[in-house]
Amino acid sequence: MDIGPGTRALVTGASRGIGAALAEALAARGATVGLAARSEEELRARAERLPGRHHALPCDVGDRERVVAAVERFVSETGGLELAIANAGVASYGPFAEQDPDEFERMTRINWLGTVHTVSAVLPHMLERAKGHIVVVSSASGCGPSRGRPSTEPPRPRSVASPRRCATSCTAAAYR
Repeated sequence: MDIGPGTRALVTGASRGIGAALAEALAARGATVGLAARSEEELRARAERLPGRHHALPCDVGDRERVVAAVERFVSETGGLELAIANAGVASYGPFAEQDPDEFERMTRINWLGTVHTVSAVLPHMLERAKGHIVVVSSASGCGPSRGRPSTEPPRPRSVASPRRCATSCTAAAYR
């Protein structure tokens, strides 16, 4: 996909980290970016710092109605959508037995349902035009042991995919 002036891109989790870097890279290429995340002030500040005109879209990706409203607003204000990057995600580290069950629900709502809500909201716009790309950002940390972080968990069996194999599998699946 060629990204340049005229490209309309939506990025979730755009207030910091990978999402912020993606928004900056897209804006640097001339794309109009919809920055979606929960932190309205951070989004507005980031949108103002980027070259060009961009859109702060405060929403919690775990709330389907808010994601739909953010996507509809972006499409209405820009006239379309060519690229959506479902990037929002959170993680909680430590032994499973010591984790708060509410944290599991939060991670599920943001990491899984947030991705589903994002794809579900953008897909009709892309299908209507028979054009567009959806990118789902995922951590490979679930594919192997954590690097640089001490763990109290026993080592995983060798049958578990390494992060490299996991990334290769994900890349290969994207081209099918």
